[in-house]
Amino acid sequence: MACKAQQEIELLIQSREMSKSEDQKLRSPQASDAMVDDDQEISLDQEESASTITLVTNDHKRFAVEKKHACISNLVKITLDQDPAASEIPIPGVSSLIMNLVVEYMQHHAGTEPPAIPKPLRSKDMKEACSDPWDATYINRIGESRRTLYDLILASNYMNINSLLYLGCAKVASLIKGESLHKIKDILSPDSKEQKAAVAS
Repeated sequence: MACKAQQEIELLIQSREMSKSEDQKLRSPQASDAMVDDDQEISLDQEESASTITLVTNDHKRFAVEKKHACISNLVKITLDQDPAASEIPIPGVSSLIMNLVVEYMQHHAGTEPPAIPKPLRSKDMKEACSDPWDATYINRIGESRRTLYDLILASNYMNINSLLYLGCAKVASLIKGESLHKIKDILSPDSKEQKAAVAS
């Protein structure tokens, strides 16, 4: 019986040693790497979804933007901080027309705020006022329509994009700089230029 008991003990020891060996194999770097590789087999759509956020405007249009780029908006950044898994953020205070311009700004600056425009404004020429020539071209184009310019300022304030808000306000300041009171009133009327164009046509 003693021999039989000894054989059973030896078998038990062998069994445990084999179990430890298998466990070590499972924990080996090669095995770990393989497991990670399997877990990381994510489709391109899933990867894209994880790196982008969809902004939904008040007219139900959807804009997919890289999260890093969109976080130039403090509204977006705070929302993602509170809910990192969020895939959509409703922006009820902004239309698709203006959101298209906001996204253009986000993509150019890639989530990094440009240097603040010096105050008071040094020149009526935005190319001299802006450190980034792209900003000057961008805001001059938008400034062709007073309504669009003012809507962009409201949107940047709503989304808490400080650099874009300052850029829009600087453009307004450049328009009224050195002008008469009567001219300033005309400039500050958001529909004045559009109305005159409509009458002229």
